[in-house]
Amino acid sequence: MDFEIGDQHVSSPIAGVVIAGGTSVRMGNRCKASCLLGGQTLLERVISRLRPQVDNLLLNINQDESHYRYLSVPILADCCEGQLGPLAGLLTGLEWARETLPGCEWLVSAPVDTPFLPHDFVQHLIESQTSTGASSEIAVALSAGRRHPVCALWPVASAESLRSALLADGLRKMGDWLARWRVCEVPFEAGVLNPFFNINNPTDLKKAERILAALT
Repeated sequence: MDFEIGDQHVSSPIAGVVIAGGTSVRMGNRCKASCLLGGQTLLERVISRLRPQVDNLLLNINQDESHYRYLSVPILADCCEGQLGPLAGLLTGLEWARETLPGCEWLVSAPVDTPFLPHDFVQHLIESQTSTGASSEIAVALSAGRRHPVCALWPVASAESLRSALLADGLRKMGDWLARWRVCEVPFEAGVLNPFFNINNPTDLKKAERILAALT
């Protein structure tokens, strides 16, 4: 992708992964990816937001992939067995980018339950990470005073160390993984709409329906 950062023109391939491998327990075991919001599934909404912002996009999901082929994006289940959480989805994306996208140095991740993802999400992450230079290794979204660890920009070269953290160290929490890196927090405005509002349960889905109605 091409980005204008100050007076500098930056051109670098950026990959993305939509992480949708969870079990959706709090959603009553309904597959979050297939939940409808305003006539579209959550997955369709997140893909429509993220795909224009990256060069290549992967869907990480542990459901039958035949249900999602119509989206015309590569699909991979977790590369590690045992339902290890969003870190397993991130690792899947990092290894996919490393193995299939020569020259790709960065991967952006987003969860399937953030249907209002900003249209300038990747631009802001890249700008912030580039402006900090060597002082930061990962850029993570921040809104309403809260970090959103799954909404972040990661170096593809971190794949090997993440695999070791997952399988050798037993790491499971995204926040614990971030704690091992120099992190740049990237603030996004959260006024009428928090762009990283995430849907964890049926109550959140109803709230998202009200937010969508207010925006249209």
